[in-house]
Amino acid sequence: MLQKVDASTAGDEAFVPAVSVSEQKIKGIAVCGSHPVTVKAAPFANQDWLIYACSPDNSPYGHADHAQALPRVDQWYEIHVPVFDKTLPYAYLDWLKGVPKVYMRDQTAMRMRMDNGTPLFPTAVAYPDEEMRGRKIVHQNGKVEFTPGRFHRSQFKSSIAFIMAQAIVDCEEQNIPEIALYGILQRGSKQEYQLQRPSTQYFIEEAIRRGIKVRVAPESMLLHDDPEVF
Repeated sequence: MLQKVDASTAGDEAFVPAVSVSEQKIKGIAVCGSHPVTVKAAPFANQDWLIYACSPDNSPYGHADHAQALPRVDQWYEIHVPVFDKTLPYAYLDWLKGVPKVYMRDQTAMRMRMDNGTPLFPTAVAYPDEEMRGRKIVHQNGKVEFTPGRFHRSQFKSSIAFIMAQAIVDCEEQNIPEIALYGILQRGSKQEYQLQRPSTQYFIEEAIRRGIKVRVAPESMLLHDDPEVF
């Protein structure tokens, strides 16, 4: 693996039990995708950092051969609608029940209850979709209106985009100075990466514009511009 952006954040230290966030000053938020090249370098053992993550491959029940649970997660994001999609393994969805905090957008899934009345996803909280993206209103006459959100709604093209939006808001509200991205390369030729990379770059620029330091692994393509087309 190539040299990390900041070796001081390596995630190969002995795991330290979690302590209350209110008792310490948070130094940064690590946003974790699932690419194995850099995700293990996230600061899991450093309690001064919050860990925000997504993807079945960051659980024991993903599709990839390298799928495994991360050493620590403070906030999980399962923003797919519907949640019960063939791309999301049932074992992964069942595993989510034990994650301390899961942001979800599927309101139907969040309302589901087991036979004893317990929520199907007991730790799920609603992702603030309208606050972040605004609201799309379609009138009976076909007219479409948009109410503004904190960020441009066209840029929410991946789970990482939803996480980045929340991370930026949390940094501003809690005076957290830095965001670091791990396990997010988006450098392949797959069409999904070509669509996702510009939106991730948008949120990187938004964070920097708001005075938040952003670090990414040099192995990624997130700081590279696509060729200009006129």
